[in-house]
Amino acid sequence: MGATVMVGMAERVLNIPDGVKSHFKKRVREFEDTVVPRLSSGDQKLWEDFPEDISENRVNDPVQTMKKFQALPTRKIGLTHVKGYDYILYVPVFIDNVNLPFLARENNLGIDIDAEYQKMLERICAAYRTRWHL
Repeated sequence: MGATVMVGMAERVLNIPDGVKSHFKKRVREFEDTVVPRLSSGDQKLWEDFPEDISENRVNDPVQTMKKFQALPTRKIGLTHVKGYDYILYVPVFIDNVNLPFLARENNLGIDIDAEYQKMLERICAAYRTRWHL
């Protein structure tokens, strides 16, 4: 069993579900027609249109997020009777709901995205071989 945790690296985020969308409770169609097409499009005017719906993140928030997920149980290869993940993949991402999302290859978490993905594949393959004695 594996998990992928996307760790948000954006310093500010336009809060859509609890913020922007709440302004359109009785005008869902208007939200879908006038706001949704602008999301993740690079439309910088969204910041100006909904300033009260901007969430600011602290520099240390991504590290704190990872610490919480690192508390999830993992198990050693072949111990399928133990509850836990075989691998948890952490992927730093930049998602602010205004600009195009992207993998945060340069990050302060020390994560090499490609190397971590390769480690995950190797670990899952090793677990599969061990389990099925291949």
